[in-house]
Amino acid sequence: MTSRFSGFAAFLLLLSFPALAPAQWHELGQPPVPTGYVTGSKGAAVAVRPAYEPLGWIDTSNREAVRNAWFNDFLPTADVPIEWTGSHDTGDPGDTSRAYKEAVIQRVNFFRAMAGVPAWVQLNLEFSRKAQQAALMMSANKTLSHFPTEDWLFYTAEGAEAAKNSNLCIAYNSARDPGCIALYIEDSGDNNTAVGHRRWILYPQIREMGTGDVPQVGEFPYANVLWVFDSNLFNPRPATRDDFVAWPPPGYVPKDIVYDRWSFAYPEADLSQASVAMTRNGAPVDLTIEPYQEGFGENTIVWVPQSGVGNTAAGTGDVRTTVTVSNVIIGGQPRQFTYEVIAFDPNAAAAANPVFSAAGLVNSASFQTGPIAPDAWADLFGENLATQFVIDGALPTSLDASTLTIRDAAGRTHTARLHFVTTNRIQFLTPSGMAPGPATLTVTNKGGGSASTSIQVAMVAPGIFSANASGEGPAAATWLRVDPLGNRTDGFTFTLDAPPNRKNVPIDLGPSGDQIYLSFYGTGFRNQTSVSCTIGGEPVPVLGAVAQGQFLGLDQVVVGPLPRSLAGRGEVDVNCIFSGIPANTVTVAIK
Repeated sequence: MTSRFSGFAAFLLLLSFPALAPAQWHELGQPPVPTGYVTGSKGAAVAVRPAYEPLGWIDTSNREAVRNAWFNDFLPTADVPIEWTGSHDTGDPGDTSRAYKEAVIQRVNFFRAMAGVPAWVQLNLEFSRKAQQAALMMSANKTLSHFPTEDWLFYTAEGAEAAKNSNLCIAYNSARDPGCIALYIEDSGDNNTAVGHRRWILYPQIREMGTGDVPQVGEFPYANVLWVFDSNLFNPRPATRDDFVAWPPPGYVPKDIVYDRWSFAYPEADLSQASVAMTRNGAPVDLTIEPYQEGFGENTIVWVPQSGVGNTAAGTGDVRTTVTVSNVIIGGQPRQFTYEVIAFDPNAAAAANPVFSAAGLVNSASFQTGPIAPDAWADLFGENLATQFVIDGALPTSLDASTLTIRDAAGRTHTARLHFVTTNRIQFLTPSGMAPGPATLTVTNKGGGSASTSIQVAMVAPGIFSANASGEGPAAATWLRVDPLGNRTDGFTFTLDAPPNRKNVPIDLGPSGDQIYLSFYGTGFRNQTSVSCTIGGEPVPVLGAVAQGQFLGLDQVVVGPLPRSLAGRGEVDVNCIFSGIPANTVTVAIK
């Protein structure tokens, strides 16, 4: 049976609502390609702090570990003075301070440690001496080349040797970035779609690098030459934190170093036909895969997600991005890799973790604890669930940067659609397709705090809405009268006062030929296999108990015609049982 109250379901849901920067410019050359073994210089390498453990990487699953490395190991290197002793006028390449060279290598090791490759790179002073000559050549000629010719200003054979073994960079008014290391990891520009500079810095085998640097002086740009090929280039690959090397890497990553180009590398894998899928806070992300290119470090696939996944979007809170790389051919067999990147603001202390209250998880209609059903409404109570009240009828998967996921008994993780969030409550639509059985519910809030709790999923977990949004008392129901001629009239079974002052309106059964039907609205019982209802203890026919059809998560049970024996009973209980599971008791009044 249906009635003219097509907007009634929407009404039911309302019952529970509570100064310009200076111009900057930089250019990176093409990434270098090794031409053979590099002999290096015995005894010329010196260790540079920090020494990350184990095997030289940061535990990126630990937000505070990443935050501490950012502030203690990376940011301080930006302010080390270069103290260049050379001259553009005389062609003297000069030298830079030892502290500046070590700052460059420290930045290299920071990125390697974040990526999960050994952060064991040492400063090679002989590489650096030659790279210093190349840096003056690049700055004085205001251009970059791995193969400078003898007609270049201040050309030297040793400078040319450094140029072909190095990453190259020139920059004007660039942000503080000794050695252009952050720029190399970003690897922007149309000539760097393969992110070759990044791939060499993150190449696991490399143990020694050198750096040559010339500051910006008048019309001459800052220049860096980072020698990246050492005698370990073709050695066996050392252990890494993950099977693969990705940028940004799995785990927590400071938002300022989540760049537009993302990459995934696996040694000797065929990635030419690989595909990439991304979701951001549960929503799909469009992306473009760059042309596949081998020859720079480990085989790598590179892609660019749509604007907003990188550092600009992360400022409002943690941005969780799930990456799945499929059809990675390893040893002739396809493999798939899935990992999560959490871009965060290291200037913000970690948010307090959500705390679930004793009431915990309840059916939104009955307000009773217990299992939840797929495609049903539920409420979660606690603390630190969000930072403010936000409501969205479009039911996104994230509100105020808070998300709620459920890992079901089959091991599948589902992201719930959220109706509203407050600091102490989340109302959500349970995901469809959840397998019945024990499950784990996880809430992650805006600051990255998260908490999990064990729950139960059942195919049927019934609740009936009450008029005062309490799970008891007057039912949120409608009546329909059909007279002997087929004429219909309908109405609400309760007053339209503001909750909690709603009361039952007595239902007039009318003349003996009239038939009265009642529609009760609830959630969690659309998958029932049997249903029975009583009103005032008397069985009543059940015409159907199904999804209401117009509004997500809303179910409807229709009963009637009401027996004439109910006349004059006044306020009586309504009890329904779905698949052997009783719903909460509500009431109606019979005149």
